[in-house]
Amino acid sequence: MRVRGGFEIVFETPDEDIYSDDLQVSLRAMNRGVEKCVSAYPSQYQWEYKRFRKQPEGLPKFYG
Repeated sequence: MRVRGGFEIVFETPDEDIYSDDLQVSLRAMNRGVEKCVSAYPSQYQWEYKRFRKQPEGLPKFYG
């Protein structure tokens, strides 16, 4: 996270489900971890980043 004069690195213990052999369970745990970080430091999240600018042909635009 950005702090005055530089950055501070914050480590969190991952949810045990991250190690699941079930891909869906593991991905949900990863997303919960991201949500936890964003919730703790919402001002640090890059909200304007438009990851899905290009959609496959025939699909509506993701951002309207």
